[in-house]
Amino acid sequence: MGVGLSLFLIIIWPLVTVCWGVFSKSLYTIWASVAFVWGYLAAIIIILLPIYESFDTIMNVLTCNTSKKQAAAAETAKA
Repeated sequence: MGVGLSLFLIIIWPLVTVCWGVFSKSLYTIWASVAFVWGYLAAIIIILLPIYESFDTIMNVLTCNTSKKQAAAAETAKA
């Protein structure tokens, strides 16, 4: 998946755009707008998704919650 997408974005996509010639101002504005929106959405996802996935752990650390550690220690002591 990653290799195919890389080849597409690095080789195929630029070759396809060669036949479009020089962009008009309006087409360039649309192209740049899409690129900026794509970049901002990617940045938001890259930043927020790991926070969302680790929210429980982050809250345990911030609240000094050790109940899971105590439960694990009790299980180990019983065994």
